[in-house]
Amino acid sequence: DAAVQAALAKVEDSTTIYLDAKEYTIEMYTNFAEKESLTIIGTEGTKVKFANQQVRLQLAKNFTIKNCEILHMATKNWGMLVFGGRNSGAVNCTVSNCSFKGVGTQGIYINENISGAVYNIENCTFDGDFGSADGAVTIQNNHGVDFTVNVTGCRFNTDSNEICYLYNDPAFTLNTDSTVAPVCLN
Repeated sequence: DAAVQAALAKVEDSTTIYLDAKEYTIEMYTNFAEKESLTIIGTEGTKVKFANQQVRLQLAKNFTIKNCEILHMATKNWGMLVFGGRNSGAVNCTVSNCSFKGVGTQGIYINENISGAVYNIENCTFDGDFGSADGAVTIQNNHGVDFTVNVTGCRFNTDSNEICYLYNDPAFTLNTDSTVAPVCLN
């Protein structure tokens, strides 16, 4: 959405945006690469697509998205919401009260390379098929760093795994009240 992009481009260090009940496409690399913090808060009926798919905020320390339906970009094969840190400081990402409808790819895909990063996935709903080998929440730790993933209060109505990690190197900490699939070796 051009109006959202223009408003965000004007903010220097931290940003909170409130989205109305419509569909938005947000370019993550273009406008957010230098942001310190970003919070996106939707209302009932808010739908968000991340055009570049990966939420890699190069200097960001905080990213939060709440109350949104996360849509899949049909041209992309990775997850609907992909995280991976590139900065040198602490990373704290929260996905809260969001919904994901599976279309054969992961819902949330985390591939972290920054030790100490924390990911909170709270009260989210995952419906549908999120791929045969991977999970609705997929954690890849091929960098062998120590980070934390907290998955709490989520509902999984899926034909695939709930939480899965790729590669046999679970150096990260996973705290969850959900089902964890066996290691998936890719």
